[in-house]
Amino acid sequence: MNLTQYEYLNKILAVVDACQVDCKISFSFNLPAEFYDLSNPENKKGQAIKKYVDQNFDFSLTQENKENLIEDLGSSFVDGEICHYLFIKDSIKIGEGFDNCEINYLNPKYFHLTAEHLEILGDVYLHLTEEIN
Repeated sequence: MNLTQYEYLNKILAVVDACQVDCKISFSFNLPAEFYDLSNPENKKGQAIKKYVDQNFDFSLTQENKENLIEDLGSSFVDGEICHYLFIKDSIKIGEGFDNCEINYLNPKYFHLTAEHLEILGDVYLHLTEEIN
């Protein structure tokens, strides 16, 4: 996984990289409302992620697009712009993270954290559980 210069963004990207299934990701962005206007060609961040989002602004993560999604997120965003994530597989929460990836709940059935991922995550709160409420 290619790292960015942004510590907290790298943590979020490591979690995305660790996901081993096709699923939806809902990110909470700390960006102005104009970011959500994907029809605006001046919206560089929006244009970079447009191909991954649906009408609800949920991201489609597949094992085929994962590498490109991580690259596009890494090259388009900085620390503090993505502050929360929620992974959903078949209407079930499989992962959730808060406070720029400082607090994380991941279902180990769906996430494989390598030594590299754990090094990137550092001393964050990481709870592996099959039930995420």
